Amino acid sequence: MRFHKRVFIDLMVKMLGFGVCIGVIFPFFTLLFGVDKSIALSPLFFLACVLAGIIVGLISLLISKANIKYRLLNLISNMDKVNKMVSDFQNDTTSTELQTDEYMIYEDSSDCFGQMADSFNTLVETLMETLNSQKSHRNYLENLTQNLDLKELSDFALKNLMAYAKASAGALLVEKEGELITTSSYGISDDAGLETNNIILNVLKSGARSTLNFPEGILLDGILTDYRPSEIIVEPITYRNLNTGVLLMATATKLDVAFLEQLDIFMRSFSLILNNSLQHEQMQKLAALDPLTGVYNRRFGLNRLKEECSRSVRFNSPLGVMMLDIDKFKLVNDTYGHIAGDRVIKRIVVEIQKILRSGDILIRYGGEEFMVILPGANSDNTYKVAERVRFAISQSKAIYGESEIQVNVSIGVDSFPDSNVSEPLELIKNADTALYTAKNTGRNRTIVFNKI
Repeated sequence: MRFHKRVFIDLMVKMLGFGVCIGVIFPFFTLLFGVDKSIALSPLFFLACVLAGIIVGLISLLISKANIKYRLLNLISNMDKVNKMVSDFQNDTTSTELQTDEYMIYEDSSDCFGQMADSFNTLVETLMETLNSQKSHRNYLENLTQNLDLKELSDFALKNLMAYAKASAGALLVEKEGELITTSSYGISDDAGLETNNIILNVLKSGARSTLNFPEGILLDGILTDYRPSEIIVEPITYRNLNTGVLLMATATKLDVAFLEQLDIFMRSFSLILNNSLQHEQMQKLAALDPLTGVYNRRFGLNRLKEECSRSVRFNSPLGVMMLDIDKFKLVNDTYGHIAGDRVIKRIVVEIQKILRSGDILIRYGGEEFMVILPGANSDNTYKVAERVRFAISQSKAIYGESEIQVNVSIGVDSFPDSNVSEPLELIKNADTALYTAKNTGRNRTIVFNKI
């Protein structure tokens, strides 16, 4: 409060000084109206005029203080509140939006205080808009970085961007493994058509925003209701000058320049996190695959076997398992070298994949040994698939230089519930037992565990 006290002290000095000046001048002024000189210039009259001037100055001071003190204190108080709010902003972890009304000055007059209040309110509105935008961006980023799952990340980003734009419909499309796929959509009845839409493809290619304006009265079909868009914006998602996807939003009102500037900031942040998500997904995939053959590795394969076993028990459906091993594979490596051996393994994988169904799972179990999981296959079905695989491999040749390398495989099979196993590893153990029986009884054959 030191500021407003100093203002009134300065004002009091000036008022009293003004009163004294008036008191000194007033006796000379009365001479013009015929007041006797002996009276007008007497010390007593001078003293009375000076005292009257001081009293008038004090009264003027009190009137001025009563008139402006509250208004000045209100301004100072609101400035202090804004200052404290700004200083607390960086430590505020809540998602609550800052309310502008709390910091406004309501002044009806058109004097300098009214103008001051208007300027202050305009400043507060601009500041609040900026801080709320920063808060939204910060919360948006914090929530985005908590999850790297592509679907969940896309759903969260689209939901928040649509809310920010007050959009009626929207979609996120991401380029993944050379194809444009819709990772999230809302309010669009046929989102599959977005992936081949020329406007979207052109934005993805050019990296330039496209805005479509609609005349009043046009209706678009939504999932739950029809709506009248004013504008559709197609925004590229760009990371390090590489276009990785597209955001599409349909809004009922025209988007202003301030929003589009904020959208640029939001999209730059999202493109970075989207890239991290795609990299994470790729790493997860690589961690699950055998680097030589591209099929699932043992660790991931065992997890899939557990999942399929649980599903078989839950739905009371059969589950077949094949264990396959290349006969005399050491001889291939010793004769032709390990590079030729790798080529044989890759050739075998190709032959197996030709026979398996889309839901079957091929796993490189280790070295030259493979495991195949056949959901829905009993022992007879698994045996028939195994025989087709064995025959196809025996007829296949791996080319290495001028050599044609031909190998055979031995296979052991087991199936649930034909074998009453209590856990997935027992299926593997049984199929492995059948495999070594095949090895020990001549190789290049298929043995069913429950027929040993």
